[in-house]
Amino acid sequence: MPRRLTEVVRTRWWLIGVLALTLAYAWPMQVNGYNQNAHYALVRALASGTPTIDRSIGEIGDLSSGDIARYKGHLYSVKPPGLAMTALPAFLLVDNLGMRTTGDPTRVIWALNLIGSVLPTILLVLLVGWVASRLEPGYGPATAITLGAATMALSFATLFFNHALSTMLGFASFALLFGERRRPPSFALVAAAGVAAGLGITADYQIGFIAPVLGLYALARGPIVRRGLAYAGGVGAGTVPLLAFNVWAFGSPTHLPYQDYWVGRPGSGPLKAFARQPSFDSVSEYLFSAMGLVTLMPVVCAGMVGVVLLARWGWWAEALTIGGVLLVIGVYQAGIGGFGGLGPPRYLMTIVPFALLPIAFVWRAYPLTALALALVSAFQIVVQAATGPLAAYDGNWLDRASKLEFVLTPASLIDVTGWYTITPFFVAVAVAIVAAALATRRPTVTVRDTLVALAALAGWAAVALAARNSYGRPPADGYVLVVALAASALVLLVAWRGGSRRERAYRPAVESPS
Repeated sequence: MPRRLTEVVRTRWWLIGVLALTLAYAWPMQVNGYNQNAHYALVRALASGTPTIDRSIGEIGDLSSGDIARYKGHLYSVKPPGLAMTALPAFLLVDNLGMRTTGDPTRVIWALNLIGSVLPTILLVLLVGWVASRLEPGYGPATAITLGAATMALSFATLFFNHALSTMLGFASFALLFGERRRPPSFALVAAAGVAAGLGITADYQIGFIAPVLGLYALARGPIVRRGLAYAGGVGAGTVPLLAFNVWAFGSPTHLPYQDYWVGRPGSGPLKAFARQPSFDSVSEYLFSAMGLVTLMPVVCAGMVGVVLLARWGWWAEALTIGGVLLVIGVYQAGIGGFGGLGPPRYLMTIVPFALLPIAFVWRAYPLTALALALVSAFQIVVQAATGPLAAYDGNWLDRASKLEFVLTPASLIDVTGWYTITPFFVAVAVAIVAAALATRRPTVTVRDTLVALAALAGWAAVALAARNSYGRPPADGYVLVVALAASALVLLVAWRGGSRRERAYRPAVESPS
C-alpha cells in the first residue's frame, strides 16, 4: 500500500478510536457522593446568582455533601469554581429543556459531566496523541488510547470531579510550550500556555504547583525576561475567574474555602503539605497498595521509565519538565498523607498524562512490554469503571462484575436498567483499542522485548500479590495469577506470530530540536 494511503487509513482508524472513547466515557451514569454533589451545589448556586450553597445544597436530595465549609454564617463548596463555571451553560440548557434538577441529581450530573469531564478527557487524549506523535511518529494513537483506556483518565472521564478538566488544562499548557519549541519563537503561544495553566488553577488548586515547573520549561528557550513576563501574564489572566469568585464570595481574592473546611480538624490541611516531611507510608500506598499506581496501572510506571529514553535521545527539556512535575506533585502528596479514599488514587491524576507520555518510546522500543502492562491496566480500570470506580476501594469490584452488578447508563432515562445496558461501554473500549492498534505503525518485536515483557508481568504479579488494602481486601491471589498468565500467553503468541528477532539497534525516529 502506498505510504500516503497508509497514513490516510491510519488517520481514519485514529478518529474511530477517539469516537469510540467518547462513547465509552459518556455511557456510564455513575452514582454520586460528596465530591460531585459539592460541585453540583455550586453549579446551582451560580445559576441562582449567588456564591453560597445555603439553598442549593438542600435541593439535591438525601445525598447532600460533606465537602462544604462555613464562613460568616454561610455555606460554601470547598471545591474550586472552575468545573462549576464550565458546567453552568450545560445546566442552564438542561434546566430550560425541563430536566429535573432537584432531588436525586444522578441524571442531571450525568448530563453536566458530558461537558465537565467527557469533553476535557477527549481533548486530553488528542493532546497526548499530538505530542507523542511528534516524539515518536506513528505511535501517537497507541500512546493516547493507552492513556484513555488503561489509566484512571477513563475513570474520571465518567465522574463529575474536577480532575479531568484541571489535568487537561495543565497538560494543554505543556503541549502549547512543546509546540512552540518546534517553531519560531512566539510570545503569544507562551502567553496562551500561561492562560491554560491559570485556568487549570481555577479548576484545581494543585495545578498551581506544576505551573512554576512549566514556567521553567517556557524559560528554557530565551529571551528569559520577555518569555517569563508572557507566561506569568497568561497565568494571571487564567486565574482571574478564581480571584473574582473569591472576591465575590469572601471579599478577598486570596481567601480559599479550604481554609474554613480545615478549621477545627486534625492536621493543618493540604495547603500546608510542603511544610511537612514526606511520609514513606504515603509513597508506599500511592505506589504499591491495592489501588497504587504499580498495582492498578503498571503501564503508567512503564511510562515513567520511558523518561530515561526521552532524555537519552536528546529531549532533555521535556524529560526534566516531566520529572519536575512528578517530583513536585509526589512530594506534595507525600506531605498530605491522604490517599483520597475513593478507588483510584485521584490526587495523582494530574501527573498521569505527563508520566505516560514517554510510553511512546516504549511502544516503539519494547512494544510487547508496553502491550502487556497496558492490557493489565486496561482490564482493571475498565472493570472498575463499569462497576463504579468510587466503590473500587473495597477490593470487591471483580465480585460485582461476576454478579453483573454494573452502574446505570443513559438507557435508564427510558427506564431500561438491566445489566446488559453496560454492553456498549465494553464494546466502545474494545473498538478504541483495536482502532489504536490499526492506527499505529507496526513495531519490531525482539527476543529481548519478549523477555522484558515477561519479567515485567512477573514483577507486577509480585507487587499485586503483596499489596495491602487499608480500605478493604487486597487483590485475590487467583485473580492476579490468571491475569498475569493470560497476558504472558498473549505476549508469547504475539512474539511468535511477529517473528521476534534477536536484537536490533534502537534509533530515534525524530531528532530533538534542542
